[in-house]
Amino acid sequence: MSSASTASARDEISAKAGEVVERVFEWLEPRIPAEPALDRALALNLAPFLTGWATGRGADQAEGPTNRRAAWRRLRRDLGDYRPHLGEMPEEVASAERQTMPADLLAVCLQPNATRAFLPVAVRMHAAGVRVRFLLEYGDQRSSELILSAGIPFCTTPPLGRPELWPAFTAASLRLARFWRDRPGLEAFVRSLGMPGSVDGHVRHLRKELRRAILRGTWRGAAIESALRALPAQNVLFVTHRALLNHLFRSTHPAAGRYFFLQGIVPDVPPLRTELDVDHAIVGSELDLPYVLRCGIERSAISITGYPDYDHYVLLDRDACRAEVEGRIPSASGRPLVVFTSQYKTSGFPDAARLRNFDALLATARAMPEVEFVAKLHPRMEAVPLVELPRNVVLEQHTDTARLIKAADVLVTFWSTTAVEAILLGTPLVQLNATALPDFLDLSTSRGRPIARSASDLERMLREVLAAPRDLDTARSGNWLSVELDGHAADRASQVLLAHLNRR
Repeated sequence: MSSASTASARDEISAKAGEVVERVFEWLEPRIPAEPALDRALALNLAPFLTGWATGRGADQAEGPTNRRAAWRRLRRDLGDYRPHLGEMPEEVASAERQTMPADLLAVCLQPNATRAFLPVAVRMHAAGVRVRFLLEYGDQRSSELILSAGIPFCTTPPLGRPELWPAFTAASLRLARFWRDRPGLEAFVRSLGMPGSVDGHVRHLRKELRRAILRGTWRGAAIESALRALPAQNVLFVTHRALLNHLFRSTHPAAGRYFFLQGIVPDVPPLRTELDVDHAIVGSELDLPYVLRCGIERSAISITGYPDYDHYVLLDRDACRAEVEGRIPSASGRPLVVFTSQYKTSGFPDAARLRNFDALLATARAMPEVEFVAKLHPRMEAVPLVELPRNVVLEQHTDTARLIKAADVLVTFWSTTAVEAILLGTPLVQLNATALPDFLDLSTSRGRPIARSASDLERMLREVLAAPRDLDTARSGNWLSVELDGHAADRASQVLLAHLNRR
């Protein structure tokens, strides 16, 4: 397919983002069960999945399976195989796992970035005398190490293979199987999306992905529900898995105060909504309001406090960060440094899209041998290179992401939150979207720079940015956040929560 046709397909997908969301909810809402709570929670959790699948599958169709397989072979040759990291829980968990006294606040953080974002707030509340306890997913070693270092107790969900979870998993799976068995309903859903290509092919793929999503979600939901029922708490707060946790809390902690903490910026496209039945929500900036308002939270029940995860940015020194990076990567010394951050595979960001961006990056690196490229892989992935990379491309997993971005001359990414972090850290940003997906978090265009759609685009933009004064690019970004980074976002968020807990 020609680049013009691909661009046309991508623009069509972007224009239909809102329509896709509406079609998803039109199809899903009549099928959402009222009881039991786990079924309802899992069904509602399908809305983001279906929206992601519709946009991601449309991007796949734009270039076809042959090109996608070729892209996969090229990336395997150059970068290797990516696998999710799953470590064993440390021995210290056993001593921190249970408390008999109910927690004043049970914070459910089911992803490492969620834990990292809320932990500074929890530390301040803990110091103020609030009994805070975290609930993590079993096997999340990064989060457990973070919380142990802060001295806050936490529990984990049971391992997914524990026998007591089997009845709930089996029953929910059988009840929810109707979602992937409803072939006429799926055909009508696919036709309503107006996706290019064979309806039958889309339905076959969707049935397979739905079955996988529901089975995985049922295991996860059964484990979370089991843990929640065993954890008394006067108040509960959640950061991730909004639909799933919102409805599980209704049945597990019906009398508790409920709070929502938005860990980072949620882009307004696609215009998703997830019902949030909470007493109060804490968000970082005005950019987050469209999402939480769509979720049914009144503006009077939302506090804007800034981003606790970014408080330490004001302390970072570029020269010190650059020296640290050059100590780890001697070949970067005295050379322009471009950092690339990757995505991980999701229903809305399939491997085909991810590999196209990597392919464009590697082609650009080969065309710019005088520049050092550092690929920072997503924390959910690890790489085992199969062959030698281009000499000026290094895989880096050890340097803190914020320090690496601060040290860089340019950051290249798609719609990762690292794009936001680059602007906050004063590092020039070039967004790369060679994927045929919508521009979910389009920060480049608003700052006077187009988005790179190919390796040639990326090379040209990098040469322009590297030749321009850095302070010019920093000044162009302006104050696009409504809250300044002053290092006190965690203080403000903890004060909001403390005030609400004291009123209960």
